Amino acid sequence: MSRNRIAISLARRLGGLGGAVLVSICLVTVPSVEAARNEVTNAPTSIELAQAFTAALNAHDVDAVVGMFTEEDSGPTVNADRRAWQKFEIRLWALQQIAADIRAEAFDYRATEQGATWSANLYRDDWGAPVEFVPVTNSIWVHNGQLADFSSTLSEPRDLQRLGDLWRPGAAPDRTAGV
Repeated sequence: MSRNRIAISLARRLGGLGGAVLVSICLVTVPSVEAARNEVTNAPTSIELAQAFTAALNAHDVDAVVGMFTEEDSGPTVNADRRAWQKFEIRLWALQQIAADIRAEAFDYRATEQGATWSANLYRDDWGAPVEFVPVTNSIWVHNGQLADFSSTLSEPRDLQRLGDLWRPGAAPDRTAGV
């Protein structure tokens, strides 16, 4: 039974002014509750954001990567082979990844309380032989439908030695990346 038919049926049973008030309340509040519910369900899930982030990185779309990050609170961060804070440094980080021709084979996406986590095999041209790819664990922290943090950690501790200066999590992105 539709929402309007239920409200009208109740109004007839109650009769008079009380029924009219009830119909008015039902017709005004129920659509706004449904609209709010639709807004929530139309927002991308954390897993969809993680997949979109990976796709944008693989497509080498710097604007899409940077655009996924929030500008709220203390600002977004990236903690991966470099540490980036705020969109300016995140753009530098993304340019550095693209200059190295990054490619990610992502799998095993899982929702978490604050966002999502997933595994990936990363490929970059600057790693060279004998490093074909590096397995990593990625995670995002989502705030109001946007990324507040992206973290990527090496799954195999021995890879830190193999990569040397190419994986320095505490260092800022190269300011000449992609230039």
